[in-house]
Amino acid sequence: MSMGFKMLSWPIAQAEEAMRALAEECKLIRSDGDRTSLVDSRFGQLEGMVGVARKIGVEAEEIEAKYSEISQLIKMAAPAVIRVEIEKESRLILLVPGSRRRPRVLTPQLKVVAVPFRVIRAVLAGPLEATVETRIEAIVNSANIRKSRRDKTRRALYSEHLDQHPLGTVWILRVPAGAPFLDQLRQIGAISRAVLLAGTHLTQYILFLFSWWLIGRGALTGNLDPTWMSGWALLLVTLVPLRMLVVYVQGRVVIGTSALLKRRLLAGVMNLDLEGLKLEGAGMLLGRVIETDTIEAQALSGANVALLAVIEVAVTFWVLLQGAGGMWHANLFGLWLCVATAIFWRHVVAIDRWVTLRLKLTHDHTERMIGHRTRLVQEDPKRWHEGEDHLLDEYMRASSGVDSIGVYVGQVALIWRIIGIAALASMYTATQGTIGGLAVSLGGVILGGRALQRLANGVGALAIAGVAWKRAKPIFHAASDGDEMRAVSRLQEYAVPDSGPVVVARDVSFTYQGRHRAAISNADLVINSGDRILLVGPSGGGKSTLISLLGALRAPENGLLLCQGFDLATLGSQTWRKIIAIAPQFHDNHVLSETFAFNLLMGRRWPPTASDYQEATEICQELGLGDLLDRMPGGILQVVGETGWQLSHGEQSRLFVARALLQEADLVILDESFGALDSGNLKLAIECARNRAKSLVVVAHP
Repeated sequence: MSMGFKMLSWPIAQAEEAMRALAEECKLIRSDGDRTSLVDSRFGQLEGMVGVARKIGVEAEEIEAKYSEISQLIKMAAPAVIRVEIEKESRLILLVPGSRRRPRVLTPQLKVVAVPFRVIRAVLAGPLEATVETRIEAIVNSANIRKSRRDKTRRALYSEHLDQHPLGTVWILRVPAGAPFLDQLRQIGAISRAVLLAGTHLTQYILFLFSWWLIGRGALTGNLDPTWMSGWALLLVTLVPLRMLVVYVQGRVVIGTSALLKRRLLAGVMNLDLEGLKLEGAGMLLGRVIETDTIEAQALSGANVALLAVIEVAVTFWVLLQGAGGMWHANLFGLWLCVATAIFWRHVVAIDRWVTLRLKLTHDHTERMIGHRTRLVQEDPKRWHEGEDHLLDEYMRASSGVDSIGVYVGQVALIWRIIGIAALASMYTATQGTIGGLAVSLGGVILGGRALQRLANGVGALAIAGVAWKRAKPIFHAASDGDEMRAVSRLQEYAVPDSGPVVVARDVSFTYQGRHRAAISNADLVINSGDRILLVGPSGGGKSTLISLLGALRAPENGLLLCQGFDLATLGSQTWRKIIAIAPQFHDNHVLSETFAFNLLMGRRWPPTASDYQEATEICQELGLGDLLDRMPGGILQVVGETGWQLSHGEQSRLFVARALLQEADLVILDESFGALDSGNLKLAIECARNRAKSLVVVAHP
């Protein structure tokens, strides 16, 4: 089996070609005929499969699969690259999306072949199962289990013994979060499903109208023939699976798009301008997070409802044109639709004002909570609640306005039914139209009422989402910067220097927004590999500003700043920060509510290996944190942060130093990282940093 399957797998030496072929097959990238190999590089993100993926323009998530996940992996991971051992040789299996029962793989001949599930499972799990096969067979044979149940027993025993054992490395491919959102929707099939949703809903309404015509014609003529009744019942039964299909497809579209939106916004947050974030404050940032959640909750559901409502409105016009009222009745519906649109617009304006005030209220309350301890100690209690009532009063008035207009929005459909039936009655009295035409017009009036009600619900949700979108739009667009992908592409054109300065700055200047005096003016600096530099100066002298420029947290206004011979546009910020690691000042550095190990290793590959944990423990020992690891019940895996084990300022400072050192950067910059340490721990920390860092810059006060 392994020998035959080897022909379907790729050699590890053709990793880049294999990943490119898989990406093209799954329409993640466009075929351009480029089959060039990766150049040798010293930069981390260009090494390994993740770097290969970045070069060809896709994103690869590396995971360590466990034995218990093998079935889910084969059925749901595609498009994915799986590394396996076949006849003691590392090979790559390229999974292509397809049937869960019969997975598909892309062969080196660029053919997609369906392979039985059991065959792929045997190749992936076979080497691991072979380690315990003798023991399992001995247990099965000694237990005198019936032959018909032996296979099931073996599977259960294998799961018991190997459940949490690592199976191998898997790279799941997808379109980058910063890629055009339409391409991402196309990859998950959201666009085709949306077309299917619209078509199914339209078919559903055509059948509904036909069933209404059948029963209405018979009811109004007093001739309910059993044949017509059977046809009507058959149509109603047909509507049931169509309705189920609509609900299923709608759910798939909403869930898939929601996941993409979350991923896009998270990528956007990581690309936001740091200086702008500092100016907004915690309250505004929290408000933005709340509004992004609103987009997911309201926009997706509202868009579905609005889409179906538009279809219903179009069908309503057509039905009214076919009825007794003809063009006159359809024009009346169009006129009322214009009135309803004006009401909907007033509702949107009111919601905009309401959401704006809600954000102000969130910002105000959040800032007050953050500063509560300071206010409790230093502010006069009589002034604690000054200004709160004014903002609350504005918010209540805005809420009342939304509710008042909402009453009119809710009555739009009812008023149309009254107008439509009254107009139909007057027309029928005046013209004595046919019974069939009357039935069609009555159906059009009812359908129009449903369309307006659905439109009111959809517009309300879209209005809230639209207002939220104005706040979340910068985050969404920040993800599409694309500098990283372009930088990786440009970097292939250059040879990487084997030696030379780590950083070169020539005539670098920087001025903060709104200030006339430059924080850094015409600075020159050269940092070579192995340098140990102490940067001292008074508060406000520009030390931290210079460090932020060196770490690509800010961009210089003018001058030349190079990292290992390349500027920021060529390297990209991620590569730059792999070369230069910074431990920011205490107020800009944070302990996340996660394990101590996560806080240490968050700048390295994830998940960490056993050697990563070992090195992290060694650095902690060198920094004098060994006693802390012994005291924490979970050791290095103890949860710390706001909701976990509380660290002292000195322990946090040493954690930040360890985090920077563990990134294995060519240059480590420690910005006032030793201020909270006593003399003994200070000596340990300095010694550890000097021994561990390839090049070191320490910022301190004189």
